[in-house]
Amino acid sequence: MNNSTLNQESCKTCHYVLHSESSNTGLRCGYEYFHGSLILRKVRLMSFYPTIHHYNLCDKFSLQTRVLETKDPLSV
Repeated sequence: MNNSTLNQESCKTCHYVLHSESSNTGLRCGYEYFHGSLILRKVRLMSFYPTIHHYNLCDKFSLQTRVLETKDPLSV
């Protein structure tokens, strides 16, 4: 694994990362959040999700994909 791969594949770029003010690193692992039911997402406190560092990487890693919505200028 080279440095460019390491920089891309980390918790910072993971699809499941949660930004959290209650975490001393500012990040939490949201794997359970995104795989849980919608009801549990509202009930669980952020402290339920483990604190992570931006440079960590685990076997649950999934690269973030951002979908940009574009509005058709001709649509009403």
